[in-house]
Amino acid sequence: MKNFADDTAIVARIKPQTVSSGNSVESDVIDMRYFERVIFDVNIGDYAGGNDGAITAAVYVDTDSGGSFTTALTGKALTAATYTGSAGDNQIARIEIVSQDMETGGTTYRYAKLKVAVSNQNLTLAAQAIAESGRVFNP
Repeated sequence: MKNFADDTAIVARIKPQTVSSGNSVESDVIDMRYFERVIFDVNIGDYAGGNDGAITAAVYVDTDSGGSFTTALTGKALTAATYTGSAGDNQIARIEIVSQDMETGGTTYRYAKLKVAVSNQNLTLAAQAIAESGRVFNP
């Protein structure tokens, strides 16, 4: 029988922290050459000052691990409309990417990271990226 823990690894994270309104945080960079699939779990805490806070989160890619990560993967995002106000408090949200997502707009990207932006209220949050191992990708 396969063991889930042996077939997956936590490959990036955003440490638990309070993010001030108007600011954003980023995960560690993931080298997708080694993974077929990565799931980003975002743990959204309680909005500090009321119920009108919001977040947006998206997976950004680059060809260089030290790049600017300005290209967001289409359809790989959480929108403020989904996680807004008291209904968005204390939630866990998920974004999944697969190796085929790393080819977009005629460019093959190798590196990915999660960026989370907070608006209207300060928010406690954390995130982790869980990867499925066993893939070698040669861009």
